[in-house]
Amino acid sequence: DRYQRRVHGGRGLAFYVFIGAYVAVVGILGDLVESLFKRASSVKDSGAFFPAHGGVLDRIDGLLLILPAVSFVVALVGPATAAAAG
Repeated sequence: DRYQRRVHGGRGLAFYVFIGAYVAVVGILGDLVESLFKRASSVKDSGAFFPAHGGVLDRIDGLLLILPAVSFVVALVGPATAAAAG
């Protein structure tokens, strides 16, 4: 129990299951939003750096929404720190 509080800031398994599901859903939404932007601008590939893969943007499109979304949740809940262990 002390390890749980020290390392995870008192967060339980439910929090990490929620974050995992949240990241999965937001990652899919990021992919769909990026595809929507590409279709609206009539662009097939977003770059030539990775030929036949749709470009760099297609490789990171999920992260475009995941990073701010997870940052928001962590800011809302608070970071896991040793101070949270009390």
